[in-house]
Amino acid sequence: MIIDYMLAVIALIWLIAASASDIKRREVANWLSFSLLAIASGLRAIGAITMKQPSYFLYGILVFAIFYAISELFYQTKIFAGGDAKLLVALGVVFATQPSFSQPFRILSLEFPFIAVLFYNILFIGSLFGIVYSIVLAITNRKRFIKEFSKLEKAHRKKICFFEIILLILPFLFFITGIFSILILYFLGLIYPLLYVFVKSVENACMLKLANPKELTEGDWLVNAVKIGRKIIKPTADGLSMQEIRMIRKANKKVLIKQGIPFVPVFLIAVIVSLLNVLGEIVALII
Repeated sequence: MIIDYMLAVIALIWLIAASASDIKRREVANWLSFSLLAIASGLRAIGAITMKQPSYFLYGILVFAIFYAISELFYQTKIFAGGDAKLLVALGVVFATQPSFSQPFRILSLEFPFIAVLFYNILFIGSLFGIVYSIVLAITNRKRFIKEFSKLEKAHRKKICFFEIILLILPFLFFITGIFSILILYFLGLIYPLLYVFVKSVENACMLKLANPKELTEGDWLVNAVKIGRKIIKPTADGLSMQEIRMIRKANKKVLIKQGIPFVPVFLIAVIVSLLNVLGEIVALII
């Protein structure tokens, strides 16, 4: 169906533009997300009318509601920035149904909706991307990272030791019960405390920046409260507003902000992988 091709091509073009903006300026313009959402909704409405299939449009509304709730959760917990959250909602409407030119993802006799596969790929690829990106940051800023890691490891040493002592008891229980597969969970639990210290060290040593007022953009995450005259600007999940930025610029005050990982390239890779069904073929082959 021609509309499925149009949706996919437009989404890829928009994602390339958004990725370039995210990498260069660490922000995604609202017009990119909103225009993609409007175009996808319009094309779905046209497709529903021409094919006489109302579900083609209604599925877009349903996925919009689901992805809006997920994006809001990710945004409030600071997993996503505002631009990432809006773009995810738009992608949900674009790929609410299985593209006619793409093979569905199957495991044995089970077939999974394309949007569920896309969401899984975003999480999976995003996790790998976050780990690799953090390692690169730690290496390029190794002096600050090592200093911060040593400080946090020392501060949490008692908790880490207690956590790992408890975990050391678990293999004996697994041996008795014969649940050897749970040893994987044990291994993950064993490295979790050190992984937490690693991530926090990267964040504190490599992702905090003392920014000049002119560098600030709407949505930047403030690390500490800033006092300007009688008003106090506090860190929020929404980040800095334009009114707060104007106040900071008027006071000509540098502020400490947290820089996020440029996540839009993950969306681009996940869409390509999902359309080509790359991970699906690998998983099916393993099974």
